[in-house]
Amino acid sequence: MLSSGHWNSDDFAALRSEMAALYESTPLHIRETVTKVAKRAAPVLVQRFYRVLMEQPRADYYLNQKVVSERLSDSLQRWIVDLLPTRLPDAERLIQQQTEVGNIHARIHVPIALVLRGFRELKHGIVEDIARTRLSDTESTLAVHFISIMFDLAFSIMSAAFVVGSERAARSQEALRLFATGQDVVTEQERQRAALSEWAQTVFFHAQLGENSEILPLSQSDFGLWFVHRASLLFSASNEYDAILGAIGEVDTLSRSLRENPDADSRPVLLKSIKQSIDHIGSMLGMLFERCRESENARDPLTRVFNRRFLSTMVSREISIHNETKRPFSVVMFAIDNASKKRATYGEDDVDVIIQHTATLLFNSARRSDSVFRVGQETFLVIRVESDADKAYDFARDVANRYAMTHFDVGGKTHYENSLSFAVAEYDGHPDPKRLVIRAQQALSRN
Repeated sequence: MLSSGHWNSDDFAALRSEMAALYESTPLHIRETVTKVAKRAAPVLVQRFYRVLMEQPRADYYLNQKVVSERLSDSLQRWIVDLLPTRLPDAERLIQQQTEVGNIHARIHVPIALVLRGFRELKHGIVEDIARTRLSDTESTLAVHFISIMFDLAFSIMSAAFVVGSERAARSQEALRLFATGQDVVTEQERQRAALSEWAQTVFFHAQLGENSEILPLSQSDFGLWFVHRASLLFSASNEYDAILGAIGEVDTLSRSLRENPDADSRPVLLKSIKQSIDHIGSMLGMLFERCRESENARDPLTRVFNRRFLSTMVSREISIHNETKRPFSVVMFAIDNASKKRATYGEDDVDVIIQHTATLLFNSARRSDSVFRVGQETFLVIRVESDADKAYDFARDVANRYAMTHFDVGGKTHYENSLSFAVAEYDGHPDPKRLVIRAQQALSRN
């Protein structure tokens, strides 16, 4: 049917119905005037569009004059004319055209605000041209309404495609980033610290020997290349990350002065400045690696099941799957009974052993497709996929029964008194993933 995966038959029917109503309510001679104006004014509108866009901050990052003149101008002219035909356009073709544009914007990461600014300029320009036609005030109002709705429809389709494309790119980037963080972060930190130190030692060595021409810019060293091309996979955008990039540029400026100025009197000052910058880079790099280790630890250190950090993300993922497949899923909240009494009897360390045993039993009882989280001190949550409330309840009851028959070795003694409380909440269609978890928590508190 449609190549854009986010458009279903209901969306298509609604769009076609909205366009049909718009064309029916707009007299034919007004639509003919709009089409004529669009064809005649398209070249001027395009010039105005790109002139205004190129004045926006960072627009030159996405656009340049050569690409605009050679490729984009003709495409935009065709887009304007195709968007405002006299006869009702084919809805499927319109969706495909705008989806393609939205996908392109997502791939090249064009800010949505920049696209909106361009749309406003196009609408403003064509409305000015409509005002210069022989249409009456009432007819001009209908023409402007027609133009605005068609532009808004196009932008809504583009935006939907942009969001889907951006999410797809973000998932790919996140997968790549998680692969990178899955490596030994501690080893990577030591490797890059050594690379930075080695570069500095080489600079000082060549400077002492008077071999200034042998000094390599920091940005071209092993450390510099790694930071520019790989560090972004480990570190999210931050002040420290940007500061290190800036410091690398400052060090390159200093080392260039060292290469180009053989004056022995200025050498100590330059070397001292380089050392200060390298020390600053090393300090900020340590902060980034420390933050990376903390933020990327998705598992509870005691039980090794997931912690709460990705709970909403995982529930959101199941909601998306449910919206596509209509298959149910549920969450089950488990709590270790009499936890405070156990602490008073056994102490914190022994209760930690009970918590670990509980997590192991839950993990072994769940399917590989399920997800187990520790969400509180003695509380766990299991996302039970493709299970309605009844099936999830059967699973939870079976787990609780087996838990009650399990004997834990606590402090060298066998602990027999084990029981779990549980509550089940089936997904009810609410889009907020936190609401499902709250429902399970509330149900557990009532038990």
